[in-house]
Amino acid sequence: MNTKFKLMFLGVMALLSSPVFAAGEVGKVVEIYTHPNGSVALRLDGGLPNSNAVNNCGTVENEWAGVDASAAASLKAAILLAKVTGSTVSLVTFGACVGNWIKIEAFHVR
Repeated sequence: MNTKFKLMFLGVMALLSSPVFAAGEVGKVVEIYTHPNGSVALRLDGGLPNSNAVNNCGTVENEWAGVDASAAASLKAAILLAKVTGSTVSLVTFGACVGNWIKIEAFHVR
């Protein structure tokens, strides 16, 4: 009986920890904000409606998603590339925040 309970508990935890709570956005980068500490944020032309539904970081209709100073340089370079080229991007958020920004977990330049 104890083993069944453990397996059931692990199954429930796996469901709750999966990317079920992820939000995805698609659009073009219309504005970039950078800070001397290395943080970078962006605004998309269509806003962040899906990410706001998961967590708006205390700001109603948050327009900004970003990364903190410790984020990989390749991610920051991809954000700049998308802005310069006017490319459509996809970004993924899981509801975490970087200050008042919605934290970008993954970023794809199309």
